Amino acid sequence: LAVGFVPDRNVAMFLALLNGNGQVVDFLRLTNLLERNEAHRAKDIALLQRFILRTRPVVIAVTANGREALSVCDSMKMCVSRLEQEHQMAPIVTELVSGEVATVFERSSRGEAEFRDYNELLRHAVSLGRRLQDPLAEFCYLAEDDDELLCLKLHDLQIDLPKDELLQALHVELVNRVNEVGVDINKGVAFRHWSSQLRFVGGLGP
Repeated sequence: LAVGFVPDRNVAMFLALLNGNGQVVDFLRLTNLLERNEAHRAKDIALLQRFILRTRPVVIAVTANGREALSVCDSMKMCVSRLEQEHQMAPIVTELVSGEVATVFERSSRGEAEFRDYNELLRHAVSLGRRLQDPLAEFCYLAEDDDELLCLKLHDLQIDLPKDELLQALHVELVNRVNEVGVDINKGVAFRHWSSQLRFVGGLGP
């Protein structure tokens, strides 16, 4: 279960539930979780608890988007704690996950093509969940567009490198990591976001 939000109480947050293959099986829209008014927050807390109880996620990923991310994490942990006590649920880990790749994906042509009916925050949540499931697959998916790959801020001095040199270095690193980890060919054939790893297999990639 992944949570996408912006630190603005006037903008709804979205939660995307993914299966083991990174496919969306359900989602939830919450409008008041960042509210300071406890009565308003209570409505979203109740919705969230029912959603978690019904779907039983293994882990909850919250985008590390400002200080509000800590408040969102605390809300998730509180809901999980209540459910563990009241319904004997198995423990669910809540993690802060960098949203840098997800922010690029939510506005990309890939994101629009794959999730045409989703808004940007829901796409963000999907990418965030996929990154937690398989970071390498999500970085390779990002690398389908060179300009998007160059959006990653990996070092303060990377702007001093020529773009072609930086891009080549990033491609070499992806080739090294993909060949070190390996690729599930069946998943690559079956699922669009997994297939990007295949181009970085030794002898096939850039």
